[in-house]
Amino acid sequence: MAIEVHGVNKSFGTTPVLREVSVDIASGSLTALLGPSGGGKSTLLRVIAGLEQPDTGTVVISGVDATRLSPQRRNVGFVFQHYAAFKHMTVYGNVAFGSPRCCCSTSRSGRWTRRCARSCVPGCAGYTTRCT
Repeated sequence: MAIEVHGVNKSFGTTPVLREVSVDIASGSLTALLGPSGGGKSTLLRVIAGLEQPDTGTVVISGVDATRLSPQRRNVGFVFQHYAAFKHMTVYGNVAFGSPRCCCSTSRSGRWTRRCARSCVPGCAGYTTRCT
C-alpha cells in the first residue's frame, strides 16, 4: 500500500500544526517519523489514518484519493514508538505481546523461536531478536 501526502495543512484553532507537508511512502516500506515534541508527527499520522481531516491538501492511499474517506475505509493503522515498547523485550516480543492470533509460544529458554518470528512478524526477520 503506497501512501502519498500532498500539500497538507492542518491547524487547531489559530495554531498551525502541519504546513504544506508532502511525503511519499512506497508500498512495503518501513517508515518512521522522527522529530521534536509538538512537531506534528502524531497529527500527520492521524490525518493519514483519517482520524483528522486536513484543512487543505490530499492523502492518496494505493492510488485512491482517501482525503475524505472514513478511517474504516482506509485500512491504515499506526503505532506510537514512545511508551509503546517494553524495554526488556525484543522487537518480536513487543510485536507479538498480547496478540491473540499469535500461534507461537516460547521455547524452554524463554526465547521466541526463529520459525515463530518469521511466521508472525513477516518482513521483520532481521530485527526480531534485537532489544528495543
